Amino acid sequence: MLFTEMPVLDHPDAILRPLYPDDVLAWYDYLTLPQVFEHTSWNVQAQSELEHYAWQPQQFTEASALRFAIAGRDNDRLLGTIGFHTVASVNASAEMAYDLSPAAWGHGIATAACASLLKWGHSQIGLTRIQATALP
Repeated sequence: MLFTEMPVLDHPDAILRPLYPDDVLAWYDYLTLPQVFEHTSWNVQAQSELEHYAWQPQQFTEASALRFAIAGRDNDRLLGTIGFHTVASVNASAEMAYDLSPAAWGHGIATAACASLLKWGHSQIGLTRIQATALP
């Protein structure tokens, strides 16, 4: 996905920023918790499976999947991730997905992050359709 401006998260406790290689261990740690992965499509078996999600703007294309870190506003610690996958530039569509560490649950962070990414996807990226799949 190509863009010139980052999305901005309007939440008092969290920000959106690039997902750095140093975030991968913390991401893996909470994605392997049963209470987290049972509600996502993740089935991560090794930390190395997440490394390619780290920020690599030189590899971005119009159809690139894109993942941002949701981080603590005060300490920059990883709280979760959000982004677009299954990007179809010809249809100007993408699927949004997110995950959060249980420590960040119940504070409205995911709701705010989804709203920010939705607005950014339409206004900055030019997506016409943004969808999400809910897992039972």
